[in-house]
Amino acid sequence: MTSEGTKARHSEVVDLFSIPMLVTPPFHPPVAELAYLQGLPTVPNRGGGRVSEDTEILRSPALARTAGFVDDQLEIFAREVAGLSADTRLVVTQSWLNLAGPGARHHTHRHPNSIVSGVLYLQGDPAPTRIFREAGASMFGAMEPRLEVINRFNRGVVDVENAASRLILFPSNLLHEVAEYPGTATRMTIAFNTFFVGRLGRNRKLTALDVHAGAA
Repeated sequence: MTSEGTKARHSEVVDLFSIPMLVTPPFHPPVAELAYLQGLPTVPNRGGGRVSEDTEILRSPALARTAGFVDDQLEIFAREVAGLSADTRLVVTQSWLNLAGPGARHHTHRHPNSIVSGVLYLQGDPAPTRIFREAGASMFGAMEPRLEVINRFNRGVVDVENAASRLILFPSNLLHEVAEYPGTATRMTIAFNTFFVGRLGRNRKLTALDVHAGAA
């Protein structure tokens, strides 16, 4: 109850430092591009899946529409999410096809030598990509209290559902994994890494660096 003439006040919880993940509208590759992907030679991967021998598949003219979509979304991330200057871009470095059958999984890992990583889900039954909060990065530091309610402030893991035809972009330093695949249809994804191209830093701060496409 509030006294006369006094308005009730409610506390506000504010995010101090947020970690972004971009989730795109559905993208449906042309039939010819899907057929090209399905015909790529693959080799066994850690966890029981398979990965394409070619680790630069988005450079192929046969995947021009898919590569164009990825580039467009990276531009959105660079400008609207990361706020990069106009003379700095995010470009795809390596890109590869992942295939997972029943029981396959992808170990917990992060992507070194990359700024933003992406996964384009093409087909398969639900099998979320699990993204972890860094150890010690929670509000409790190294402490592990018992929690009554899990919310966005205290959770240590986020499961991102792999809706078909959807692309996600996230910082490459985040630990992530794909749990054991429970589906029957082969799970097919394109994964890729990126790096800066353009001008980084500032001359007066002695941090200037020019990164060219050939270097990335």
